[in-house]
Amino acid sequence: MSTDGTQSNSESTSGKGRPTPSRKDAQKARQDLLKGDVKSREGRKAASKRDREKRAEARAQMLAGNPKYLLARDAGPARELARNFVDSRLCAGEYFVPAAFLVLILGLIKVPTVQTAVFFGWMVMLVFVVADTAFLGFRLRAALKSDLPSGTNLRGCVSYGVMRALQLRRFRMPKPQVSRSKRK
Repeated sequence: MSTDGTQSNSESTSGKGRPTPSRKDAQKARQDLLKGDVKSREGRKAASKRDREKRAEARAQMLAGNPKYLLARDAGPARELARNFVDSRLCAGEYFVPAAFLVLILGLIKVPTVQTAVFFGWMVMLVFVVADTAFLGFRLRAALKSDLPSGTNLRGCVSYGVMRALQLRRFRMPKPQVSRSKRK
């Protein structure tokens, strides 16, 4: 302390209270933090458990539609609009896989009348799915152009929406955020 009762700069008690580590020591400490204790079996198990928990959290957030955790193919306002547009309507493509499974089962019946009926039913379903998908593509393109600013990159958004429409609703990722009758 100086004679007038104040502290001088060299005697100040503020600070971290330890010497600054050398660059070599600081880098080693950072790498050890990143690496963790991989030398012991318990360390590897703990690191594996931490990684598993991180992946589970990231997956849960992605399924919930959190933009930070979405995959690159799902990110962006145009893809979000395409997802909400597709998820808000009933699509014939959702029933394509169950119909194909039904055709496969009914195709095992060796009665010619049943096989003919299954074949024509399958062709009608196929035509209906193609028509509905084409109609969806045109409407989605128009919605994207009208709802988004003119400079927005729309490349691949229509095919993204069409492929999403062909999936069963419960298996879509990220999960649908809108009900069938409403759009966000």
